Amino acid sequence: MPSNQQEQEYESQINQDKAQTQQQESVSVSSVRSTPKMDFVDLMLGLFIAGIFDFLSIIPAMGAIGIGLLTMWFWFKGIEMKKLSTGMIIGLIIELLPFISLIPAVMGFVIRTYFKEQAKARLPAPVKKVASVAVMPTKSLIKT
Repeated sequence: MPSNQQEQEYESQINQDKAQTQQQESVSVSSVRSTPKMDFVDLMLGLFIAGIFDFLSIIPAMGAIGIGLLTMWFWFKGIEMKKLSTGMIIGLIIELLPFISLIPAVMGFVIRTYFKEQAKARLPAPVKKVASVAVMPTKSLIKT
């Protein structure tokens, strides 16, 4: 039979393992953040390109071409299409309607995408919990 001292060692080992597991699970959520996929330089480049296509939007469908090209650029940068779809559809509708196409919809699309990415980067990333592993007593702790 194990002695009282061995039982205490065994219980202290189990308590240490539980504390370590709880410490790993209680990782600060606010310390884990994602980086935005679109920074200020990308915003300025996108606004420059959008400005050119908004200026050329007096020619029918040039704004729609600009939105299509910028959508591909954002997609290559890794921005999710779910976030782009609403702004893209609204921009295309604005650019395809005759007199309303004078509204700078391509620039609005770039600005909206930039701010959505910045907001996403400020949100805490979800923490993946690691399954806790049961610790079996070692032979050195239990003597039979």
